[in-house]
Amino acid sequence: MTRKNYEESQKIKYPDSPWMWKKKWENGKIQSYDINTLIISWVFTILWNGISSPLLFKLSEEIEKNKAALFGLIFPLIGFLMLVWSIRATIRWKKFGRSVVELTKFPATTGGTLEGELIIPSEVNASSGFKVTLTCKRHIRSSGSNNNSSTSMLWQKDIIVNGEVIRARKRYTTVPIYFDIPYECLGTEQVSNRENIYWDLTIDASTKGVDYNATFEVPVFKTEESNPDHVPNLAKSDAIKSVRKSHSSILDENNIIEDNKSGSYSLIFPAFRQKKTFLSLLIFTSIWTGIIVGMYIFATTESNNFGSTFIYMFIGIFALCDLMMLYFLYHVMSFKSSIIFNNDNLEIKSGALLSSKTHIVRYEDIDKLDFIKGMSSGNNILFKLVLKLKDGGRFTAAEMIKGTEIREVLRKIINDRIK
Repeated sequence: MTRKNYEESQKIKYPDSPWMWKKKWENGKIQSYDINTLIISWVFTILWNGISSPLLFKLSEEIEKNKAALFGLIFPLIGFLMLVWSIRATIRWKKFGRSVVELTKFPATTGGTLEGELIIPSEVNASSGFKVTLTCKRHIRSSGSNNNSSTSMLWQKDIIVNGEVIRARKRYTTVPIYFDIPYECLGTEQVSNRENIYWDLTIDASTKGVDYNATFEVPVFKTEESNPDHVPNLAKSDAIKSVRKSHSSILDENNIIEDNKSGSYSLIFPAFRQKKTFLSLLIFTSIWTGIIVGMYIFATTESNNFGSTFIYMFIGIFALCDLMMLYFLYHVMSFKSSIIFNNDNLEIKSGALLSSKTHIVRYEDIDKLDFIKGMSSGNNILFKLVLKLKDGGRFTAAEMIKGTEIREVLRKIINDRIK
C-alpha cells in the first residue's frame, strides 16, 4: 500500500484523529530523518559536483585570459563542502544507525506533555549528556510561479539529559524524554495547501569522532485532553536531569559573567559570545560577498557586451542584502550589555562597539521580564531579555541568549533580586 493510500484509508477509519493518519507515526514509534537526509545529501552532492567539476579544467585556461573567470571557482568550492558534509553524514549513519523515539503518551498534546524514550541502536558514550530540543515550526510556501518558502520557529524548549537515567549498553542506548507543552501553542496542522504547522524533536550529543545528531517529526495536537490550566510536573521533569548544575556553572557555560567586585551584583554579557553563530554567518556572508565581487568583475570586463544596466541593478539588490548581513555580523560580534543590581534600581548598559546606552530603572517600576524571539541560528532561537515596565515602556537588557536552561536561570536570578 502506498503512503497516500494508507493515509486515505486511515482518514476514513479515524476522521477525528489526524495523528493516526500518517504511517511514520504508527503505534507512536517515530524514526529519525537520518537516512532521508543522507540520501538527499548524496543526490545533491553528486549532481552539483557532476555539473561543477568540469569547470575546473575550463577555468584553468580562462583565468589567464580573463580574471572574471575566478568567480567560477566558487561552484567547485561549494561542491567540495557538500562532499565533506555527505561523507560526515555517512559516517554518522554507520556509527549510530537509525534512531527511534517511542512515545509513551500518543499523541503529545498542547496543554499537556510529550513523553517517551529515545532508542539508539548502538552504544553512545556522551559525557556531557544529550541535548533534547522540542520546536514548533510554521512552514509557508509562496503561491503562483514563485517557489520560495520560509520556515519560522514559533516555540522552543530544550533540556539536557544526563547521568544515570541514560542507559548505554553494547547494542543500544536509551534516553528518557519529557516536555511540558503550553496550552497556547499551536498543534500539528495542515492549515492550507501552502501553510502547515509541525513539531520537530532534535537530539544532539558530543561524542568521540562524529557527534550524535537526530531529528524526528513528532505528533503534537490540541485534543480533548488538552488542558488550558495544565501545571508542569516539575518532579517528572527534574527526574531526567539527574545531574544538577549550579547557577554559576550554567552562566559560565553561556559565557555570562557574575561580578561582585564593585559592591553591587552584576551580570555581564560580553561581546562575541555566540561564536558558532558568528562563524556560520561569516561563512555565508563571505560566499555572498564573493558572488557580488564576481558579478561586478564580470559586468565591468571588456568582453561583456550585454545587459550591463540589468546586471548592475542585480548587483545593487545583492549588495543591499550583503549590507544587512554585514550589519548582523557586526552586531553578533560586538553587542554587549550588563545589568547592575543597585539598592533600589537596575542599571542597564547595552550597545555595540560604536554606540552604548545606559538606562536606570527603579525596581518598583518593573512589571515583569520576558524573553522575546530574536534572530535564529540553525535550529536554535536566540532570545532577547526584555524588561517590561508598568507604564508600558520596555528595555532590552541582553541579547543572543540561547537555550531554555539559561533563560530559566536568568529569570530566577533577576526576579529574586528585584523583589
